[in-house]
This record gives sequence, C-alpha cells and structure tokens, in this order.
Amino acid sequence: MRCIAHFFAKVRVAPLKTVSIPRLELMAATLAVQVDKFIRAELHTLKCDSVFWTDSLSVLMMINNVNKRFPVFVASRLAKIEQAPDPAQWR
Repeated sequence: MRCIAHFFAKVRVAPLKTVSIPRLELMAATLAVQVDKFIRAELHTLKCDSVFWTDSLSVLMMINNVNKRFPVFVASRLAKIEQAPDPAQWR
C-alpha cells in the first residue's frame, strides 16, 4: 500500500518570557506529535508510519534516554511525545 503525503501547518511564536532553545525545540517536537495524532484521527485510512525530523540533538537524546530523570517541564513533554510514536521514528 502506498502512502499519500499530506501537509498540515501550525504556526507558533516564541513566548514573550525568555525560554531556552532546547525547550523551544522540545515544545516543537510535542507539537509534531499532536499534529500527527490529529491527522491520523481525521484520516481514518492512514496506515503508514510517520517519521519525525528534528535538527536538535538535545531533543533526540532526551527522547532516547530512559535512565535519567528530567525536570517536570521536560518530563511532561516527553510523556506526550512517547505516547504516540516509537522513538525509532525520530531522526
């Protein structure tokens, strides 16, 4: 079965309060998982695997890390990320 590429855009601006770049990247990864979940719910026939791309090595390391305890902000976002896809889907 061949998968069809669907495009969806969501725009967010950085908050006025200063937030570090790794936290912004983590929030973007969380948004990617939420968008993927939304598209899969709307397109009931979508049976392909998703691949998530990020250029942030810190986000990739946090997703693949199972030994370390994280602060509440990071841990809650990682919990949302880990609900949907397999960590191998992140590149």
